[in-house]
Amino acid sequence: MKIFTKISFIILFLSLLALDIGLNIAPFTYTDTEPVPLQDWAYRWEEAIKEGNGKPAWFTSTKVPNDNWNPIVEPKNPEDRNSQNELWLRTKLPDAAWRDASLSIQIYEHYELYTSKGKLYSYGTMDPKKRLEYPGTPLRIVTLPTEVMGEDLYIRVFSASDNIGIIGTAMVGSRADFLLYTFRQDVDKLALGSFYILSAVVFLYAYVHFRKQKLFFSFTFFSLFFGIYSLCRTTIANLLYDAPLLWTYLELISLYLGIAGVTMLVEQIFITRSIRFIRFLWQAHLVFAGFSLILIVCRLTTIPQALFIYQIIIILTMMLLLHRIFLEAKQGTQGAKSLLIGGLVVCVTGTLDILQNVWKWMDMLPPLTTFGLFVFICVLLIQLIKRLMELMFFAQSSERLTIVSQLAAGVAHEIRNPIAVISGFVQLMQKKPDQTQYLDLISTEVKRINDIVSDFLFFAKPIHTQMVESHVPEIMERTLDLFREDMREKGIELKTILDKRVSKNFCEPNQLKQVFMNVIKNAMESMPSGGLLTIIMKMSKGSLRIFIIDQGVGIAPEEMRRVGEPFFTTKETGTGLGLMVCAKIIEYHGGKLEIRSKLNKGTTVEIVLPIENPIS
Repeated sequence: MKIFTKISFIILFLSLLALDIGLNIAPFTYTDTEPVPLQDWAYRWEEAIKEGNGKPAWFTSTKVPNDNWNPIVEPKNPEDRNSQNELWLRTKLPDAAWRDASLSIQIYEHYELYTSKGKLYSYGTMDPKKRLEYPGTPLRIVTLPTEVMGEDLYIRVFSASDNIGIIGTAMVGSRADFLLYTFRQDVDKLALGSFYILSAVVFLYAYVHFRKQKLFFSFTFFSLFFGIYSLCRTTIANLLYDAPLLWTYLELISLYLGIAGVTMLVEQIFITRSIRFIRFLWQAHLVFAGFSLILIVCRLTTIPQALFIYQIIIILTMMLLLHRIFLEAKQGTQGAKSLLIGGLVVCVTGTLDILQNVWKWMDMLPPLTTFGLFVFICVLLIQLIKRLMELMFFAQSSERLTIVSQLAAGVAHEIRNPIAVISGFVQLMQKKPDQTQYLDLISTEVKRINDIVSDFLFFAKPIHTQMVESHVPEIMERTLDLFREDMREKGIELKTILDKRVSKNFCEPNQLKQVFMNVIKNAMESMPSGGLLTIIMKMSKGSLRIFIIDQGVGIAPEEMRRVGEPFFTTKETGTGLGLMVCAKIIEYHGGKLEIRSKLNKGTTVEIVLPIENPIS
């Protein structure tokens, strides 16, 4: 299991790395003309007079001077801002031909784009009475009409934050190129967000299957909302559906619930004396989430203010959880050390991102929380997969105990009949000691009891045998030699078809021989008047497939549904355990046994055996 989990996560990591490298070395453009950055910027602070048609008055009227522009290298945060919140920016659109010319631009808060033809685009609103408290600053791709190319572009910006102006570099190019570039930038978040949601779906199924395991529900809760959180932070989401405030609320709610889910998960992983304290933590997160959302909707606070407070709460929660995990690791709790390392990684990366978002003191660092979360979730997945495997083993053991209990009850019932017969004959022999003819009948019933007990013990105890490389057709031939004389007497014709590609298999020869004997014997007993017994062996997809086909009486559909149940048999002298023993032997060999039958037409038993050693 340890090797499986390590290999799985190495493959996942290498796949994501290959995808990221592949996208980064792919061509930036689909078109012949590459995007061009906008240059030669100028700005002015005074609010422009606007005419009734929505155009700024200073480039349509000589009454308003148009010479109060100051050059600026980077169109962001001019030095003479003081307390002003409205900024005008000017640049010139390139006079180049793109099939779907567009402007890729990202600006703090509200803005409008103008050309000589009038308003081109607006984000948010310039009306002070209708301004949203927090519209966000998503990237926008604005389509440019052919007739405005080569003209001046005017940008009116309103920002009440510490920053005003353009984020990064505004560029003009093909819309397809911008979408490709944006997808490449977001591919990590898209892949990880989808991975988190897929993991949540898988463990939701595990939670439904193992109903009492709240641990799986906690992980589903945590992974689902962090997956949504990752997707909401992508630029692609805003471009696909232009509702920035909706994405902002969804991102905030997902963050609230994701952090609560992490705390809930730690509670379920470590059931300790501090469980009440940890439970109080995630319940407090949910209360804060509900209370802050009410305040934001009622406009009693803003999203940045609520987020600032919550980021401080996240840091405190991380410290408390790490302290709890550290204590568990110190006590030697299984999995605590690896979880502590994953928690430290996400704590450090999350703290750095929080400091970056709040105080803007590390502009050179890229966002790190995505990487930290991925490491943490991988550690959690390893722990959960181990727990899942333990539960599956426990479920199999419980199922085996249930079956053994049913078998024990059946054995008691089946043994009672021959014991009653033996008891009756013994009483007769006590009265008439010279009646030795009853000894054969007693011996038959004793053998029947021995067969029932032997089959029961074989099924109840685990199989521990040595697999050796053997030629299965030879085992089949040795088995058939035991029945050839009996087949001739009953008028049964034998036909064998062997694929020349059949090679040696790893198996336990005596157990396979037992399976073949049981199946062939059943096939012969189903043909009391003779018939054709066909045995086919062929290779298929790395496995050996064996078909044992008879032309016997077959099995009725209502009886077919009960085939494999303990002590169910259509034979007068059968125990009903033989087929269960055969199925267990084949299962131990890593294969499968299937039965198909039609009444009055015959039965086909298919046995599939892997070529490789199933217990290596």
